Amino acid sequence: MVWRVLFYLYVIAAFSVPVFWIYKLIQSFFGKRGIFISKKFILNNEKVEVFYSFIVIALSSFNLLCISSLVDTGIPLERYELNGQYLNSYTPLSFQHILTFAVLFILGLLVYFILINFNGKMAPLLYVISCSILLINIALNVIYFTHTFKVNDWEFASSYIIKALGRHLIYLSMMYVVLLKQSMDKVISVEGEKNKIYKNVLVNKLYRIFIKYETNVGFWTLFIFPVLLAIQLFLVLFGQKPDSFIQVFLDTSTYNYSKVIPPDPVILPGDGHYLCTVAARGHENLVKPLRSGIRRGKRITVNRQLMVANAFENILEEYTPTIHKIIRYIYDKYGYPLSKHINTKFSADIVYILMKPLEWIFLVVLYCVDDNPENRINIQYSELRNCP
Repeated sequence: MVWRVLFYLYVIAAFSVPVFWIYKLIQSFFGKRGIFISKKFILNNEKVEVFYSFIVIALSSFNLLCISSLVDTGIPLERYELNGQYLNSYTPLSFQHILTFAVLFILGLLVYFILINFNGKMAPLLYVISCSILLINIALNVIYFTHTFKVNDWEFASSYIIKALGRHLIYLSMMYVVLLKQSMDKVISVEGEKNKIYKNVLVNKLYRIFIKYETNVGFWTLFIFPVLLAIQLFLVLFGQKPDSFIQVFLDTSTYNYSKVIPPDPVILPGDGHYLCTVAARGHENLVKPLRSGIRRGKRITVNRQLMVANAFENILEEYTPTIHKIIRYIYDKYGYPLSKHINTKFSADIVYILMKPLEWIFLVVLYCVDDNPENRINIQYSELRNCP
């Protein structure tokens, strides 16, 4: 029941976030009457906009941090021998150049928080730089989305993080577009500003240009390049290259703009099902093996704990396949390295004891969900019964 509630909340959020920002885009450019200006309509509430802004910023930041857990360019992936399942995936952003992407991402957020309270009055040069940073972020976000649009599903959880970051960066770009339009409208609406004269000659000339081309999008995009160049040259001091904002996409493997050919994967023995399996190899008076079983053509020792764990996984796979894949990923990623150190009956006994609380939890779930839990448990790994 809890899993279903969480799943429904996730589905609601997944649909409501893009719907809200699409609505704000339409409102910003075309909403001059009707429901778009009604204060009673919930989507026009400022608190709702703050809420959805927080969700997008939080998810984008979290997913960008998760990218660091992926495999860097040039390092072989790991794949299980029996089922061909990959244990990890390549990063869509080169770790060598990711600092540039991260700095631009953070600058975009800083500018967003500055302009969100913008009242139409700001030094022209500062306003132009701020808008240029947002435009740079929009361009990079779109490039990332197209870079990862067709992701090879090497491994489920990694692929999900990569695709989720792409979606959230697009939502972030929608936020930036809405903010740019709102800030431009505020500048235009300030009375008497077009006749304002600055004491500084350079600032005054820039302001005259700003007023003349205030609605010319093509003109404003010209400022992107000097701003980007200035940021990139500064980042050279921290080990980045002048073209890192491009190489961060090119210096990767298996993605749309990737230029690096990946090495052959490292083949790992087995199929990723380890902890309960090795635990069943402990002392018989403790682990209590029941019978032999066959999994993927190999004979294994089966005990009650192993059958309960596999029956629980079967329940997850049947009722919540997405959650099952995530748990399966975590289990495969960390279960296999741990199992390599379980080489004695004594260590298998320890694992069996440590797994006991989980076995009880699995058993409670099975009895709460399944009409015939014992039947489901007993048929696990029962292929051997049909063998001579």
